[in-house]
Amino acid sequence: MTAIPYLDEVWSVTTGCGDDMVSPGCLNCYARRMFGRNLWECPECDGTGQIDVPGILYGQRDEMDCPRCDGTGHQDFTPTFHADRLDQPLHWRKPRRVGVSFMGDLFHEAITDEQIFRVWQTMTECSQHTFLVLTKRPQRMHDWWGRWWGVAEPNVWLGVTVCNQEEADRNVPILLDTPAAVRWVSLEPMLGAVDLLSVASDRDQYHYTNALEGYQIDGDMFGVPKLDWVVLGGETGPGARPMQPEWALDVYRQCKAAGVAFWFKSMGTAKIPPRWDWPGAPGTELLAEMQATHELPAVLAEAVTP
Repeated sequence: MTAIPYLDEVWSVTTGCGDDMVSPGCLNCYARRMFGRNLWECPECDGTGQIDVPGILYGQRDEMDCPRCDGTGHQDFTPTFHADRLDQPLHWRKPRRVGVSFMGDLFHEAITDEQIFRVWQTMTECSQHTFLVLTKRPQRMHDWWGRWWGVAEPNVWLGVTVCNQEEADRNVPILLDTPAAVRWVSLEPMLGAVDLLSVASDRDQYHYTNALEGYQIDGDMFGVPKLDWVVLGGETGPGARPMQPEWALDVYRQCKAAGVAFWFKSMGTAKIPPRWDWPGAPGTELLAEMQATHELPAVLAEAVTP
């Protein structure tokens, strides 16, 4: 079980991102908070903080602080590949929507290509499940996929995190260039206005893509890859930064007009001063409609090849 409403399970085959801050969304990372709350026991000492070592006298056993966790009993946020968790999905008989490495980033630079390959092998062996991959490092995902796999599996959805327009311009074009059965974006935490109808891979050269309807605005090219799903939510937890309702409603309108599946998570926990002078203000039908929208994308029946 998981607290993420669109998932049935979280598969933490990798955890942690170290001290990397590759996105504005990393500042109040929920995964980092959970590690800080000691919710993850150190596997070497089973959460005790102590390990047995040979004593000075023959046959004697002493204890010392666990070198892996420095005696704390819990793991730090160092990127870690958990080989012992690779077979977990094989034991889940009922079909599930599975979040892959949502307590880290599968495509973190510290996770090797070979380790990612082993994760992909497991996903292909479990065709009854749907695996949702979400990364803040789409370039590595794109490059790894091209070198190591080359086939978009029907049960593997590839997604990127986007917090503002700058990240949309940087991450979405790379995702669209990566073949996948389903391409999705997590606008969480949403920290600024985002226009998915005009994503610029190169603003200096006026290269714009309508990522929801699948055409290049500058070149008038149709039939290019597009997004299949958008998840959106505000930031939660201590220090949460506010998401303006106008930002969320604008993306909702974009998705609704383009026929792209939309899942609204929450407005976040930051307090927002009430306003009543904008379309869709609290108490109006449009805001209530957006907050009640929990759509999933259509699942492709067959693998897609580039």
